[in-house]
Amino acid sequence: MLYRMEMSDKIKVQDSFYSYVFDDIDSQHIYQLSNDRSEEIWSEFIHKKANTYFHLPDDHWLVRSEDRVVARWFDDYNSGIPDNVGHALSKAVPWLDDDEVWFCINRSTILECSWRDFRAYWINFLCAHNDGPIIINSRFKFCAFIFYRHNVVLVGSCRALYLY
Repeated sequence: MLYRMEMSDKIKVQDSFYSYVFDDIDSQHIYQLSNDRSEEIWSEFIHKKANTYFHLPDDHWLVRSEDRVVARWFDDYNSGIPDNVGHALSKAVPWLDDDEVWFCINRSTILECSWRDFRAYWINFLCAHNDGPIIINSRFKFCAFIFYRHNVVLVGSCRALYLY
């Protein structure tokens, strides 16, 4: 399914509950999706019933797929130098800078931005939520990053859907 969103489906993050997390960066292209749109995307890309990563069943692809640690986010987070994680993320998948990615906090809360912006501001996103967020790309199904414990884990197969 192609996800072209209307502005009514999202608000600028600076006008959302999460504005305080992004107040020190240029966040004009970062959005919080509406609850309805978030639930639609979560159901299509993640799961129809589970509310968070930690509620996924054991046989779900995000839980059972082979995974690979691509970075240790906790070290860079504490140092305040995000370059190592951003670089590791870009090398791990064939995602394009302008690809639309979703930072999935839970079934009803998803933040949206470009892949370029996520890599640059991943620390800000983790300030919004750092307990198992799932990062997915609108062009790739069954491929995700999970910030879990102190690592960034790549899960699944990153073959593009080429929806557009």
